[in-house]
Amino acid sequence: MAATSRAASPTTAAPVEGARLRRASPPPDVPWRPSRLVVSPPRRATTLTRPRGPILGGPKLDAQGEPVLDARGAPVRERIGWQTPGKDVPCWDLTFCVDGREFFERFSKAGHAEAVRLRLEADFANGLLFDPTIKRFAIAPVPAPAAEPTVYREAVIYMRAKWREWEPKTRREGSKALRRACIEFTLPGTPDPGPTEAAWLEWVLKVSPPGANVPRGAEEGEAYWRQWSAPIGAVTASDLQALLERYRVNQRDPTKLTSPETERRFVADLRQFWEDAATRLDFRNPWPKVKLRTKGKGGHRSATSGPRPVDPELVLPPSGVWWLAAACAHFGSWGPGVAGYVLLLGISGLRPSEGAGVRIEDLELGQSGPGWVTVRRSKRRIAEHWLDPDEDPVWGPLKDRDLAESRRAPIPGALIDYLRDVHIPLYCEGRRRGLLFEHRGRPYDLALFARDVWNPARAMVLPPDPDLTPDDPRQPTLSRLRRHDLRHAACSMWLNTPNVDVKIAQRWSGHRTLSVFLDIYQGVMPGREMEGANAVHLAAGG
Repeated sequence: MAATSRAASPTTAAPVEGARLRRASPPPDVPWRPSRLVVSPPRRATTLTRPRGPILGGPKLDAQGEPVLDARGAPVRERIGWQTPGKDVPCWDLTFCVDGREFFERFSKAGHAEAVRLRLEADFANGLLFDPTIKRFAIAPVPAPAAEPTVYREAVIYMRAKWREWEPKTRREGSKALRRACIEFTLPGTPDPGPTEAAWLEWVLKVSPPGANVPRGAEEGEAYWRQWSAPIGAVTASDLQALLERYRVNQRDPTKLTSPETERRFVADLRQFWEDAATRLDFRNPWPKVKLRTKGKGGHRSATSGPRPVDPELVLPPSGVWWLAAACAHFGSWGPGVAGYVLLLGISGLRPSEGAGVRIEDLELGQSGPGWVTVRRSKRRIAEHWLDPDEDPVWGPLKDRDLAESRRAPIPGALIDYLRDVHIPLYCEGRRRGLLFEHRGRPYDLALFARDVWNPARAMVLPPDPDLTPDDPRQPTLSRLRRHDLRHAACSMWLNTPNVDVKIAQRWSGHRTLSVFLDIYQGVMPGREMEGANAVHLAAGG
């Protein structure tokens, strides 16, 4: 257990003999500068996940034998079980004391708990104020306590609490969603926010580091949000429904709607924010009553129903991947060296950002047997103000993984020969270390790759119908093929290869859970329709 205390100032007056010194305890919800911090190392424990799918029985009766009614007057039924009971999963508990007051937090990953422990000790050493409402040292201005919790104040608290554990892209998307909620939910008669108010809101939701300069004039905007932000407990389901209806309209083209994927991300961020606030402040969360789109364009799944199954028409066979790689080498402006990048995505199942970070020493290209590629990082394009000072602005962790985690994926024989005998000697100049794919001596810029290589090649070999608009659903499916869709070819090949266990395929693909992997690739898994039909035919006496 690490104990840290701040030394007394040499200018402190000596106590009068016989007097009893008593330090006034800080108010429970007001930040203060502590003099002592004790942090225990993270301790491994287990926790029970929340069960899902209640199984309901007969009506619930009170002590007098009368049916129990809910707030709407409907009878309440007894819960007799769960379709999916909870299960024990590992977790890590972090306990720390600040000036004698004990705080406790639970994390799903050991790395998150350790990162919070180190941050607490560093912030204490820097003399920051400790905010007990979020169990962290203040790294952004704390709004003054309001008579009633407002959307603005809770948004600032939520962003500060989540900042350390969120990925940079999640920080950016969460900040955008909360900024829109703050603008939408204000008191009646609120004047429109001006540039000063908008600048302050954008700055404070970025959780700028200690000592960061506030944009000139922006500090005057804080008073606006403190005065006019609506109480979060007063926001109703109809208010959220109206917000969602306005968000669905495409800002660039009002005749179009936002995509289901964009709406899903926006709704997920706000639902998590409201659920967190409702739990802490004990008010009813209005989100369950909000009606969402059941389908998007082209019969897509609900915007909040989880991963969408891959379209089988977008899954290329291995020969199609080689053909498209040759097209990118021929029709793109970066030269033939891009073929290896396309092949690694389509044959080994890498994401585009992961393929850009592969190094030569990550490859195992033997003379016999399968080859392997170890994926350790992904290229990201994110503004530096969404990053912590110690985070790499170019390379981040794999999707849904910790920074130190990696995974392996197989490389079949034909691709082994191409990488070992063609790509590395010609386009890596025989180097044994360094990036596998470079353009003009720098890592692949994925946006420029799409503009200069992918889009021209796709337009030549998979052209759209010129008589239809680009977003017309009657356009050929493959004319909308994305770089990310290349990895569906590899996952489909693994699933349709005998003796490849589905759990192994999920591990190679990099999906966090088997359930997500199966949800995405259920449409391309090998079917046994004919065998099933024959069995039914024989069972029925056919």
